[in-house]
Amino acid sequence: MDNKQKNSLMSSMPAASNGFEAFLCIIQEMLGDLLKGIDDYEEKISHLEEKAHAVNSKAILSDIFERREELLFLKLVAIPIEETVVTLKEAMLDELVNTTIYKRTNIRLERVMTLLNHYDNQIGTLLDLNMNLFSYRANEIINALTIFTVLTTPVVVLGALWGMNFDSMPELSMPFGYAFAWLIILFFTFFIYVWLRRKGWLGNKAKPLKTFNKRKGPPGK
Repeated sequence: MDNKQKNSLMSSMPAASNGFEAFLCIIQEMLGDLLKGIDDYEEKISHLEEKAHAVNSKAILSDIFERREELLFLKLVAIPIEETVVTLKEAMLDELVNTTIYKRTNIRLERVMTLLNHYDNQIGTLLDLNMNLFSYRANEIINALTIFTVLTTPVVVLGALWGMNFDSMPELSMPFGYAFAWLIILFFTFFIYVWLRRKGWLGNKAKPLKTFNKRKGPPGK
C-alpha cells in the first residue's frame, strides 16, 4: 500500500461508526489496489491478443499460460476478500448491509469479480483458438505428406517392379523402354493428381487470420 492509499484510508476512517465499517474501509483500499493490478493485466491481455493474431506460434501458448497463472493469482487474492465481505453480511445482516460503506465495498467487489470472470473467459478463448490452430497445422502436415506419398506411389511401385532381377523381362529389351517407363510413371502420377483434385483433397487452405484496429472495429465485408 503506497502513501496515497494510506492517506485515503486514514481520511475514510473517521466516517466509520464501528470496527466493522473501519474494516470495510481497509477492504475497499485492498480492492482498489487489486483493480490497479487488473488494469495492468488488461493491457497484457490486449497485447497478447494482438500477438496471437499476428504470429500464431508456439511461443504464444507459453504467453497464454503465463497470463493464466497471473489471473489465478489475482483470483486467489480476490476470493478471500469476497468470502470476508459475505461473512460480514451474514454476521451483521441489516445493521451493516444498509450502510453506505458496505454498499460501496460490495459494488467494488462485484466489479472486481466481473472483470476477473471476463478475463478468465478471454484466456480460455485464446487457449482454445491456439489449440485448434495447432491441430489444424498438424492436419495440414499429415495431408501434405499423404499427398506426396500417393503421388510418388507410381514411381516407387514401377521402379521396384522393374528393379527385380528376373531373366525374362520384356521391357528391358525394348528400344525405347526408358522413355516408355517414364511415360507410364507420368501418366499414372497425373491420373492420381487429377483424381485427388476432383475429390477436393488438394488445396482448400483456410484463409489467414485478419487483424483489425480496435478503434476502427472489425474489417468490412
